[in-house]
Amino acid sequence: MPQTLHTKLSEWRDAERKACAAERSLTHLLFERLEEPPPTEGLAAEARLLREQANEKLRAAIAALRPKR
Repeated sequence: MPQTLHTKLSEWRDAERKACAAERSLTHLLFERLEEPPPTEGLAAEARLLREQANEKLRAAIAALRPKR
């Protein structure tokens, strides 16, 4: 596997882990205090942003796999 592809996949995995961790944190906060839920709008936006960044990195890694013409 070329080093650049390996690097891109590593970046995607890191971004994916961050997105998953943000989603888990948001879910935990939602269920931790059902009687007085915390403001989750910012957390949800951050989780979406992290997921979008992970998807962009995945698309870049897939594009790197395509043969150049």
